[in-house]
Amino acid sequence: MVQVKRRRLRIAAVVAVSLAATLAGCGNSAGHPVTVAPPEGTVAAVRIGHLPGLGTVLVDQLGFTVYRDSSDLTGGIGTFACVGACLQVWSPLSVPPGDLAPVPGPGVPHGVGVVSRPDGASQVTYNGSPLYTYRGDAAPGQDHGQGIDATWSVVKVHPTSTPVPVSANG
Repeated sequence: MVQVKRRRLRIAAVVAVSLAATLAGCGNSAGHPVTVAPPEGTVAAVRIGHLPGLGTVLVDQLGFTVYRDSSDLTGGIGTFACVGACLQVWSPLSVPPGDLAPVPGPGVPHGVGVVSRPDGASQVTYNGSPLYTYRGDAAPGQDHGQGIDATWSVVKVHPTSTPVPVSANG
């Protein structure tokens, strides 16, 4: 029962953020709208979004751009480059406590998984790369983390279906 209430609250939060962003007519860092697939019955750990100039990318359940660090896992699975002070800027995209696995949104290609971080948290991965959000992105649809330190990049994908566009950008 508690898990059902938690899911309903998360769904309500996603809908509220999407609606607020739509009404505000927000855009990405270049002022362009971003499209995001709406959740279907459950909150997805990652969904499809479109960033003008960057294309189809992964976003989190609130529409924030998802990134990967090319230096992460260079030491092999279970070795993380983003630790310590890095985590003050880059937030690991985590599976909520009580959820067993990340849920990919509509159109997200196969490859979504989970890896255990050194602190025991379960971090969402895409094709083996741990996923993060950037604290410098103040609103959904921004892409301020793209290219930082020449290692951080948005996660571009080729969706398996066309999502229903919803402006979820600020």
